[in-house]
Amino acid sequence: DLRQELLARSAAVSGLVDRCVAQVSPAPRLAVPDVRALGDIPAAADDVDAYLAKLDAVSRALTVVHTAYSGALAERDEVQGYAGALTAQVRAAGVSDPDLEHLRTRLDTVLAATPTDMTTARALLAAYEAYFTARRAPAATRGRTR
Repeated sequence: DLRQELLARSAAVSGLVDRCVAQVSPAPRLAVPDVRALGDIPAAADDVDAYLAKLDAVSRALTVVHTAYSGALAERDEVQGYAGALTAQVRAAGVSDPDLEHLRTRLDTVLAATPTDMTTARALLAAYEAYFTARRAPAATRGRTR
């Protein structure tokens, strides 16, 4: 049963890896463990414990791979969501600035690309947020140097 469960998990994780590689750049670079590489379930009782230990190692490795690839996809979703929320704040604050608009347009372009270049997306989001923060700051504090 455990072997069959791991075979199913392995197939699901492989699908996740394929989706992530297609949608996010850079994607993690981890291999999906191949349960079949362990061979058939041993017949000898003495060999079963060693086989179960190997299955447990494969299970842990599958968890690591799943966490890495699902995390990369979740980060992309988080950046997209935060960009949308930040745009709503910009509109609500009534800030209108061509440079700010250019940053948002560029961010939208990067987020719409497949795969999404997460390095560029994170940098553009940080610039968009910083520029918005600077533009909405009271005029008295804008000209001050630190």
